[in-house]
Amino acid sequence: MAKSLEQELKAFFTGPLADAAAQGLKSEACIGLRIDGEAYFFVRRGKKNQLLRRAPVDPQVEFKIPADSMRYFLDLHALPATSLSVLGLAILQSMLSQDPQRKVTVKVKSSWLTLFSLGYFSVLKAGGPEVASYMAKKGFGSIMQIKAFLQKIRG
Repeated sequence: MAKSLEQELKAFFTGPLADAAAQGLKSEACIGLRIDGEAYFFVRRGKKNQLLRRAPVDPQVEFKIPADSMRYFLDLHALPATSLSVLGLAILQSMLSQDPQRKVTVKVKSSWLTLFSLGYFSVLKAGGPEVASYMAKKGFGSIMQIKAFLQKIRG
């Protein structure tokens, strides 16, 4: 039987790839997600990822993910050969997309120092050299360039 969207989302956000990406996040980290208009939030408690279906109280970061992009991420995630770097690149490419059906938007609600102290930058590091190389090509090769960008988009 086919999985429901909710089951697919939970598998995506709590599975091995998400676990590897989130290893460095502190338990105080809270990420808001609006996926095709539905509110969720992601936290890591007791070294386990959790996806809850409700709006977060005070997230540091919020992502708005269109249905087309989420479906692409879920389908990519379902492929056995998909690595964390491949998935990370797909997400970054969607964040930089000009297509409104694909563009993942990010709203930063905390200072870069808070993000740093809660381990958010460890997620980028977990993507490996492929993600680092892509980010450098797009103008985000140093922590200072990332900091400047975060300050620019802070909501």
